[in-house]
Amino acid sequence: MHSRLGSLNAALVAADACGARAGRRLRGYQIEGVSWGIEDSYLNSFSVGLGKSATAVVTAVALNYDRAAFVVPAHLFNTWLEEIVRWAGVTVVYELLGNRRLRIERCYLDKHGSVLHREQVKDLPDRHWLLVSHETVAEWGRIVSVARQGGILATEAGEDAAREMLGVVRQPELVVVDEVHNMGHTAAARTGGLHALCRGARRVIGASATLLSGGAHRLWGPLSAVSTGWGSYNTFIERYCGAERDGRNALRPGLPTNVAELKARMAGLVLRYAAADFAHELPEETIQRVGVRVDRATTKHIGDAVFQLQKALRTHSGEPASSHFALGEIQALRNMLAETKLEAVADLCRDLVASGERVLVWCWHHAAVERIAEVLGKTPRVVCYTAHGDCSKAWINNSIDKWSITSGTVLAATTELLGTGVDILARVCRLQVFLEMPWKVDRWVQARGRLVRMSQTQPVMTYVAVADVPFEASLFDRLLTEARATDPLLGDNRGGLVAAALGLERDVGLKLNEWFKE
Repeated sequence: MHSRLGSLNAALVAADACGARAGRRLRGYQIEGVSWGIEDSYLNSFSVGLGKSATAVVTAVALNYDRAAFVVPAHLFNTWLEEIVRWAGVTVVYELLGNRRLRIERCYLDKHGSVLHREQVKDLPDRHWLLVSHETVAEWGRIVSVARQGGILATEAGEDAAREMLGVVRQPELVVVDEVHNMGHTAAARTGGLHALCRGARRVIGASATLLSGGAHRLWGPLSAVSTGWGSYNTFIERYCGAERDGRNALRPGLPTNVAELKARMAGLVLRYAAADFAHELPEETIQRVGVRVDRATTKHIGDAVFQLQKALRTHSGEPASSHFALGEIQALRNMLAETKLEAVADLCRDLVASGERVLVWCWHHAAVERIAEVLGKTPRVVCYTAHGDCSKAWINNSIDKWSITSGTVLAATTELLGTGVDILARVCRLQVFLEMPWKVDRWVQARGRLVRMSQTQPVMTYVAVADVPFEASLFDRLLTEARATDPLLGDNRGGLVAAALGLERDVGLKLNEWFKE
């Protein structure tokens, strides 16, 4: 434990050393974040684009522990490698990879963070920096759980995987968790794996720009990783989420309760700065609505799809497995709206790339990504690279690399895949188009933040395709309004946003948060 003054001095020293290496300086709020990490475990909830990863890397340098583990989504490995080399100067980083079959790779990096060579190894040195994917942490959770119970591991690798994980990977002293809000679900194996990984660490730092906008019940996992005394998940949601039992006697979170108490307990654990506090340092963003006219027949079909979704929501809102009843209606409405806007978005992209600009197109589902690529491939042809969850890691990296060096091209991607953590997009692009609007405010903020961030040097233009139907118009207006909410912890705007756009009561949306996972 460090004194507040001592940790601040150590943070300034580390920031100066790392800043000299990177050729840039940490801002005051980032130095504050480093001092928090030196002093104790905490959750970093800086807004999108304010430099959470740089803050975490400099903290690792300041702490100078022998073993540091960075738990990040697999598709962000390259981004983190670049940040580690830039700020820490570390050119040999290890990766723990795999789902079911686990392996350790040693990466040799150049001065820009690009991988020069990878080789598989069996052992880790005494001092090392390790990248661990979220998927691997989930496997870790299963392995640790079974090993502790003395059971037989039900995976392809069997007991060998358990011995490899528990024998080779020693307890990290520092654990940094990127996109820690993904660890909020109590039933997810990755949450159990994270807690097992963090249990013996000297310091744990979680990072998420949308930590406070996913509902109070999602805070249990991250808070339990960095501090003790929160009790079980059920105890937490009964105290802070107004939990009630459903027809199957399972506790379901509701409206936040005891908010003042929760905020008071979080005061020394969560460090938050909003983008609005640094608007003068962020690039200017202009959001332009692109209206798409809809013919009478299509308007009727969309209206029917909205009605069917409303009916499903009203009918099954009290059932714990109600998502099974609505997935078809949600997908049907999504597909219909995307198909309606395809030609308008394709024409807009053709106009934008004609001047040599790169364009980023955001979609919700991989089918829409493939459809916009197909339409853009018609005469006049525009090169469109794709990235979504059904693509391999190599395909995704290749698409981003080719798009980033080729002017006058389009990258179509899902908000789930590239909507968080990716920094390189802002360095090569200033134009983004939403073919499909996110149905979650945090996804909307995160996706726009890929271009609206500190590394962006030009004004950003954000185009949003809005079909001329009441549901889309209402959703667009509410996205703009909810995104400006100053106190997201007071309410959960994920399901409530769509419920309001559908003309349903807000409490219906609150009961159906799990329906709108993207």
